[in-house]
Parts: sequence; C-alpha cells; structure tokens
Amino acid sequence: MEEFTFVTISYNQQDYIIEHLESIKNQIIKYGKDYKNSILICDDCSCDKTIEYAQRWLDYNKDYFYKIKILEQEKNQGIVNNYLNGLNNIESDMFSLIAGDDLYFDNSVYEAAKESEFVYTPRISFDSYGMIQNEDLWLFKVCMTSRHGIQKEMTKWMKYRMVVDDMSVKWRKGLCTSGLISAVKKYKWVEDYPTMEYILRDSHLNAKLFYKPIVLYRNDSGISHKKVKRKKTEYDIEQEKMFKDYHLKIAYAPKYINIYNYYFYAYKKLCLIKAKHNRKVQDFEMFYKNECDRAFGYLNTIKLLARNFINNDIGK
Repeated sequence: MEEFTFVTISYNQQDYIIEHLESIKNQIIKYGKDYKNSILICDDCSCDKTIEYAQRWLDYNKDYFYKIKILEQEKNQGIVNNYLNGLNNIESDMFSLIAGDDLYFDNSVYEAAKESEFVYTPRISFDSYGMIQNEDLWLFKVCMTSRHGIQKEMTKWMKYRMVVDDMSVKWRKGLCTSGLISAVKKYKWVEDYPTMEYILRDSHLNAKLFYKPIVLYRNDSGISHKKVKRKKTEYDIEQEKMFKDYHLKIAYAPKYINIYNYYFYAYKKLCLIKAKHNRKVQDFEMFYKNECDRAFGYLNTIKLLARNFINNDIGK
C-alpha cells in the first residue's frame, strides 16, 4: 500500500484549522482508502489555540491516519523555516503541502500526485466570507496551448515575476534535494519563488497539467495579506531582495516606470486572446466555471462540519 503525507504549515490559524482538517478527512474518505495516510503539522509557535484545536480534532479522528506528527517551533522562525521543517520531515514520496487556512477541494489530490513528479493544477480562490472568486488562470491556459512545453513556458514567465505558487503545484519528495533546501533557506519569509525556480531548472523534469482544481486558496489571510506592519514590511523588503537575487525584470525599475511591467501585461493579454480561440481552453473555462459553482456548496459543507465539531467538542 502506497503512503501519502498531508503536510500543514500553520501559524495563528485557530479560526480555520478545523475546516482545513475536515477537508483532509474528506479526501481520505472519498479517495484515500487505498493509501497509508499520514499527517504532519508544522506550527511556527502560534500564539492562539491552533495546535490545541488541531490536537483535539486529531484525537477524535486518529483512525483515519497511519502516522500523526505535530512539530511545534519553540519561537517564531518565519515562513521559510517552518516550510523547510515540513519538507525535511516528510517520509513518503507522495505528499501535498498547503497552509492551515487553505482547504482541499472535492477532487482527488492522490490522482494529481500520481500523475507525475511535478503537476500544475488550477486553484480556486475564496475569502473568509465564503465568496468564491473566479480566477483568470492565464498561465495555466498559456501552458495548455504552448508548443514549447509546460516547463519552458513557466520558466520564461518566471523571469518577470512570481507566476506560480507552490500551493498550485503537487511535486514529489524526490525533487526535494539539498540544493533546493539551500536555495530556499537563504530567506525567512519567501519560499514559493525559490522552490519553483530551483525545481524548474531540472532539464529532466516531467511536468504535467492536471485540469481538476485541488486547492481552495484563502486569499484574505496569510502574511502577504495581513496588515501586520512589522511582518508586512519584512516580507516586502525580502521579496524585493529576492527579485534582485534572481535578476527578475520587475526589479530593474520602480513598478510604474518599469517597461518590462508593461511588456509583461501586454504579452500576457495577447496570449490570453490567442488561447480564447482554442477549443480545449474553451472547454476548460466551462469546466472551471462549473467547479467554482460546485466549490460554493462544498465550502459551506466543510464550514458546517467544522462548526459542528467546534460546538460539540471544543466548545464543551
């Protein structure tokens, strides 16, 4: 029986962690019965009850898991250290890593992970009020119609800015080399770009698209959204440094006078116009719209399950 690990990166997410865990339970019940499912929670010294809530949920649902591990930092180390702590403690080749405020959607993460060692999936965004936001998914559509291949298309666009996040990609433990760890650990707050840039360098990478959304991304939470002045400032400063380290074209001049910024958006729009006339893209857009409609009902179901658990167990 194959093993699969759900990796959760958390920090002060007591309001969302039960919803997150309920979405993992949904995956296991519907799609994961033929796997040895492990869960690894890496917490960056939360000041709230994130771990207390998670532990109580895991005590109640422990029979769904082959292994359960919670790693708590003694002091806040930043996103990157917590992220690497997760990667370094994964024991299975197949895994999925997302934040504790995001959710797994009602499509099989196992199917996506088995597809290849590097799988790019469309994500669906939502806010804390439960409103689903239909994304344009421009890069996914460009990759669908590219003659150069997914890897080359991603690499080309990443010379301009961060265009793909690690939540949208399912990749294997075998890609987590010492070189990748070294590339990421240079930073404290930014892990997405160094991870994806390093993996995409591999000339033997077998990158594929998976058309079903796997992750529901909460877009009004997390360090790049919260108005915590100190961390927001640190994040921005480090991101600017990273842009320069990787010689991204966006770093060559301020945003509004950077000619590459305008070139990026103009070329992106041109690619989208071309993709619009592709029948495969048209079919995908219809499918994705239906998935967004379905996500609204699914999200309400997960919220109800989480609320019932909190009222019946944690609220006692």
